[in-house]
Amino acid sequence: MQFKTVQLLKLFITGQLLNWDSLCTIESAIRSDEEFQAEFQVKSISKSQLSRRMNSLPVEITQA
Repeated sequence: MQFKTVQLLKLFITGQLLNWDSLCTIESAIRSDEEFQAEFQVKSISKSQLSRRMNSLPVEITQA
């Protein structure tokens, strides 16, 4: 499953607020918490998927 841009941004904002310090931490948090899975509409996601999706974001989105 590919994250939509809004989902991805929401995930990274959550990670920032919760002081998640790496893509590994984000991956672990989602895998271990059913509330996060429901919130982000995903059962699991790998750090590789997160990295690829983050790299595919248009620069304009992060500069807005």
